[in-house]
Amino acid sequence: MSEPISAGRAAYEQYARAMGGTQAWAELPELAHKAWEITAAAVIKCVANNGQPGAHMINVEALVNRNGEGLVNVTLNDTPLLQMDVDKAFEVAGMINRVAGVAESEQTFWRWMKSSLNARPEMAATALSDFRDIRQEVEQERSRRV
Repeated sequence: MSEPISAGRAAYEQYARAMGGTQAWAELPELAHKAWEITAAAVIKCVANNGQPGAHMINVEALVNRNGEGLVNVTLNDTPLLQMDVDKAFEVAGMINRVAGVAESEQTFWRWMKSSLNARPEMAATALSDFRDIRQEVEQERSRRV
């Protein structure tokens, strides 16, 4: 298992022991948030392996608690990663969709730099960094208008 996933799993297990079990997202202490931050990028990378050696199984399921509130449960290789309420699940899904779009855009930009401009990796990385700065400026301008 990769180091980031192991670290996230250990943080989550520590949280689960301290809390006596999985809680709704709104009740998660900082430790569970940290577990998610540590594992998020690694988990997404694992899915890209498409069942190849070293691939991991992510399972997302809908649950309802005793109060009738909807929850979303995420596991990695049958190990609980996190549980969140419906609002947080939609927020996280939106973040993943946004980041996937950004990653695809950056991949396209990188390939264009390499194929059309014959850019060396260092030059492509510098241009990509500048491209990210401009994207952040545009996003900040949009957030000020909204």
